[in-house]
Amino acid sequence: MLEIVRQQMVCIVAPGWAGGARLSEPCRKALNHLLHDVAVVHFASIGLLPAMAGDANKRPSLLLELAVEEGFRPYDLLYRLVYHPDGAMWALFGTMIVPNVAEPTAQQKQQLLEKLVSWHSIADGGFVGARDRSVRQIEMEKDLLDQTRVEARYLKSKYGNDRTAFALALSRWAYTNPDFGWAATPAPRSYWRGKGAGIGAKLAYPVAAIVLWFLLLGIVWALPRAYNWFFGAPGGSGRPSNTPSPGQPNACSR
Repeated sequence: MLEIVRQQMVCIVAPGWAGGARLSEPCRKALNHLLHDVAVVHFASIGLLPAMAGDANKRPSLLLELAVEEGFRPYDLLYRLVYHPDGAMWALFGTMIVPNVAEPTAQQKQQLLEKLVSWHSIADGGFVGARDRSVRQIEMEKDLLDQTRVEARYLKSKYGNDRTAFALALSRWAYTNPDFGWAATPAPRSYWRGKGAGIGAKLAYPVAAIVLWFLLLGIVWALPRAYNWFFGAPGGSGRPSNTPSPGQPNACSR
C-alpha cells in the first residue's frame, strides 16, 4: 500500500549552479560514502531545475532530494552532512559559497550550513510498506537476503527437485545461524502507528500534556498571590486604597 506522508523528505534547491549536468567521479563516490556513513538517508536524488525567474545569469538550480528517517529536524540532518569529515557536501555546494576553496574553514562550513538551511523545504513523499525501518535494519535485511540466496543455490544443487528436503534444509540453516537471531522478533514500529497500544493510551500523552499546561498556568497565577499572603503587609485586605474604610468620613457625605 502506498502512503503519502510528510516530514520525511527534505529538498534543497540551490540557485545559480555553475557546474555541468554530470557529477565528477570523486564527488559521486564521496556522496555515496557520506550517505552510507550517516545512515539515516533512505534515498537521495540529484537533478537540475530551470533557472529561477529574474536570474540574470540564467543558471539552473541544483536540486538535492533526501528521503530520511523520521524524527530528524532538517537542521540536525544538514549539520551531520555538512560536518562529515569527508567534506562531500562542500565538494557539491562549496563553489556556490566561496569559489576555489578545497578545504573549508569552520566558518565557511557554518556559512554552507546556513545556506542549505535557507534553501531547504519539506516535501511530501510516497512510501511503500512499513515506514519505520531504519537504514541499519534495511542493511541487515539485505544481508539476510544475500546470504539466503547463496545458501539456496548450494542446497538446490544438493537436493535437486526434492522441494520438501530443500525447504527443511534451508529453514534449518537459517534457524541455526546466530547472525539471524534478530529476524525472529518483529521489527520495531512507531508508537503512534503500532498496534501494541490502544487509542486511549495514545491519547493519554496529549491529554496529559494539556492538563500539565493548565496546571502550570495555575501555578504561575497563584504564586504572586501566595507570596502576598505570606509576606505582604499585615492587615492588607485587598481593598483599593481609595475606598474608605467603615466609619471613615466620605467627601460625598459632607
